Amino acid sequence: SPVNPLFLEEALNVMVGAGVLQVNGRVLVDEVELARMQVPDTIHGLLLARLDRLPPAGRDLLQVASVIGRQFSAEPLQAIAETPTQQTVLNLLSELSESEMTRLITADPEWIYLFQHAMTHEVAYESLPYARRRQLHAAVARWLATKYENNLKPLHSVLAYHYSRADNHASAVKYAILAADEARNIFANREAVDLYNLAEAHLNVVQAETGWETAVHLYLSRGAVYILLGEQSLAFADAERALELADMHAAINEKVVAYNLMAETRYLQRAFSEVITLVEKIVSLATEVTDPDQLAKAHIWAGWAESSLLNFEAALHHLGLAESICQQQKNNYLLARVYEAIGFTRYLQKELTLSLDAMQQSVELSREFSTPINIGIALSNIGFVQFTLGLYKEAVDTLSEAILIGRDSGRNLLVSALINRAASLSRVGKFRQALRDFEEADTLLGVMNYPSLKVETLLFWAFEHSSALGNLITAKAQYEEARKIIDFQPDSYIEEQARLYIGLGQVELNNGNYAAAERLLKRSRKLIIEKELIWWRPIAEYYLGCVYKFLDKPGKAIETFTVGLTTSDTGCPDFKPLILLELAQLEDDLAQRNRLLVQCIRQAKKRSRFVEKLYCLEQAGQRLVESKGADLREMGENVLAKVHQIKMSKE
Repeated sequence: SPVNPLFLEEALNVMVGAGVLQVNGRVLVDEVELARMQVPDTIHGLLLARLDRLPPAGRDLLQVASVIGRQFSAEPLQAIAETPTQQTVLNLLSELSESEMTRLITADPEWIYLFQHAMTHEVAYESLPYARRRQLHAAVARWLATKYENNLKPLHSVLAYHYSRADNHASAVKYAILAADEARNIFANREAVDLYNLAEAHLNVVQAETGWETAVHLYLSRGAVYILLGEQSLAFADAERALELADMHAAINEKVVAYNLMAETRYLQRAFSEVITLVEKIVSLATEVTDPDQLAKAHIWAGWAESSLLNFEAALHHLGLAESICQQQKNNYLLARVYEAIGFTRYLQKELTLSLDAMQQSVELSREFSTPINIGIALSNIGFVQFTLGLYKEAVDTLSEAILIGRDSGRNLLVSALINRAASLSRVGKFRQALRDFEEADTLLGVMNYPSLKVETLLFWAFEHSSALGNLITAKAQYEEARKIIDFQPDSYIEEQARLYIGLGQVELNNGNYAAAERLLKRSRKLIIEKELIWWRPIAEYYLGCVYKFLDKPGKAIETFTVGLTTSDTGCPDFKPLILLELAQLEDDLAQRNRLLVQCIRQAKKRSRFVEKLYCLEQAGQRLVESKGADLREMGENVLAKVHQIKMSKE
């Protein structure tokens, strides 16, 4: 098997150091010494053997340096090793560099060295007795705290590390939390969690000494970071720990913060009724709450939850209360979140102009003061409303900006923006780019506990991409995967159920399973009517009309398509050209048929999905070319030429 180059290098160094090999233009081997010598069979063993052969002063200095880090400077090394002069340290380091244990990086403005290999550093560190190691870590921490006492902030994580290794639990907690809070503020979320975990490990030893407030701060802060990472269950567990401590000490404000964190977590898990219950607990403490912002947050979460349950009046009531509090407190940060939630509510009501206005208010406020992630969330929401309004290219641009922010800020935002951009790209026929976005979102969701985003990804992917391209097997698998999640909490996925039945109905229709398609589409239509999900009504009516057409029930097909045409004025207009085309094909009166075909072409040009646009233009164009009127024939020819041009540009 191949020999590790580092192993070979160190084996030769050990043999040279032991006098077995002599290199002086030629390599001379002392065969007697070679026969007596036992060469370690691991790199670790070889490096330890070399370390043992160093002069005691050099070995001791190297071990002290290993505690400082793989890269170290001469100044702290002299102080911590208690070496009389810097020159002595530099001389020893020069000898260590000659023996290829360390190497000089720079001498200006200070002498900085590096262990030659990471394993050399590791072996030197591990060769120290545990007690000596603790003592040296404590010395490094003391030196840093004294040397940089006026500017410790950049060193908080380093101090946390050294105090942790020194088993100075109280100081380790202090500096780990400071460093974690700073990492959280710049959205270094994984680093923040690691530092909070480090603090927790030491907090468990000295909790009585550091106080319950420290523990509550840790749990609430780490819980907030877990939400950004999509770890909702871990976030909820931290909120519960914080709540338990706050309850024990009758700390009302901390209880409210914990309840809000739990409400946010439950909202993301789509447990909307639990969100409302948690908010009710906060409201019951309203007279004792000294932080009005927390009360505003509670009403915001209640607004989101009530909207998701389609209780729009209750949602707008809560959001109105939140808006009033934010305006009184002049808290534009939270006010932006209020407008974001109002935009969502108006979107669900399909008051799209009001929705877009509210979301744009949110973005304008956010740009003045807010963190990047909040701006990104607002942009993602605006992009989705632009998508719903048929402004697909504008949506792609807006969502691309949100994605850039999401890559640096949080997975939840990134996944949501990727899904929406993928759907927008599909609508304009950029299916390869859309697939990359869907696949990236799906990969990210693989390490997140965020079922609602998973459902949204699967429904969009199946409907906008897989089915649109005729990949019915893939689409059905995606729908069935979404169904498993929806069936676990059906009351939390009302609109998603309607979309699911439409999608599965379309798959069964295209597979020729008309009875199954009719059953699914009727189920969807019933839910749409009951819950006033007006956006989806034209789509359900279109596919149901197609079922009746294939079942040779033209009267019922015309009736259903006509309902679809009427409801497309308030619902999704993208399927209007398809409905007009079907009505034209079922029309006996030639003049009326041609009028419907012309309307189909105009509507397809105005707004429709890419695949359906080409289909409608091609079908309507072919029929107009066969008509008797010269103007209609010319329109048909122009349309077919346009279709050909589009197809050629896509090849």
